[in-house]
Amino acid sequence: MLTLAAQGTDLALDDMVSLATLDYTSTAIGGTLTVSSTMVSLTTLTLGSASKLTTLTVSGTNMTTLTTAGVILNTNIVNNAKLATLDFGHTHLNGQLATTVDIINNAKLLALDMSTLGKVKAG
Repeated sequence: MLTLAAQGTDLALDDMVSLATLDYTSTAIGGTLTVSSTMVSLTTLTLGSASKLTTLTVSGTNMTTLTTAGVILNTNIVNNAKLATLDFGHTHLNGQLATTVDIINNAKLLALDMSTLGKVKAG
């Protein structure tokens, strides 16, 4: 398990192949978090309520649970075959352009509640 409580810059964790649980809170709206297929052990990602991300990308992982919070301007959740739970709790940042959300090819994900977002851009 890894907890990052005040990450201030972009983060890609591609080399952390044994990491199973990540609790992440960013402090900079310009930051990005990328979780990719190289993180084969990661099953749970939780974003803290104070998080501020420009982009969250979760792609091709073995993740089963993803919990978002805080502010995320662009969300890309793509090709996560085992993702069954997506607790979508983040919001839009007032004064910014509309939020984008791409939830694509996550076969076990059967429901999604995006009611926390007040402004979403149509694709």
